[in-house]
Amino acid sequence: MLNAQGRTRTITMISAASSISNVILDPIFIFATIPFVGLTGLNWGIEGAGWATVIAKALLLVLAIRAVRKESEIQIYLKHVKIDKEVMKEILKVAWPSAFGYGGAALGFTVLNGLIQSYGTSVLAAYSMVNRISDLLTQPQMGIGAALTAIIGQNMGAGLFERGHAIFRRALLWVLMISTVGCIVVFFFQSPILGIFIKDRSDAVLWANAVEYLNYTAFIIFFMGLFSAYNGFFQGCGRDENTP
Repeated sequence: MLNAQGRTRTITMISAASSISNVILDPIFIFATIPFVGLTGLNWGIEGAGWATVIAKALLLVLAIRAVRKESEIQIYLKHVKIDKEVMKEILKVAWPSAFGYGGAALGFTVLNGLIQSYGTSVLAAYSMVNRISDLLTQPQMGIGAALTAIIGQNMGAGLFERGHAIFRRALLWVLMISTVGCIVVFFFQSPILGIFIKDRSDAVLWANAVEYLNYTAFIIFFMGLFSAYNGFFQGCGRDENTP
């Protein structure tokens, strides 16, 4: 709702807050001794990673609801909601491609987490930790993609097709620049980045897996940036069948 009103800055800040909270909670819940600070953690292992994610997503929901109530020009109350079959059909027609895509992606990550879990707590912690780093570094690109959805939709609806394409090309250039910088930072500053989260390198398995995954993340950031831009463009055009 806020994206459609052009309030993408609020959504980006909320998403960033959720990702940062997940980064902070992961080592607290997973390890017996929290890396970097040396304090006693909860030592919940795999269960801790799950709880950290649940809490971060709950925070995301609370902040989103608060933002909608405070900033949205459209206020919706359940007592005023009425069922309109034609409207529901139109919503489902637009939404089902994205729902199917996101559902498939969620299923894939569930299977992947199950496979990673079999390699032990250290491997799972490295995977979770690097994912949080990746999430933080892709927030600007995701914000641009979300902004594109609203802006492209407005221009397409007004029949300003050339203006819409010009905006997309400019946004794509910004995404490429930001993604390239993110790739360079991840690729050449691995130790300082991981050192923020892993102060004690005594767990060789954790460090080795984090470094290896971070190498791949450098390329993931670049392609995810492009994906965010094109995803926002197609959604703004109403071509949801081309989006996840």
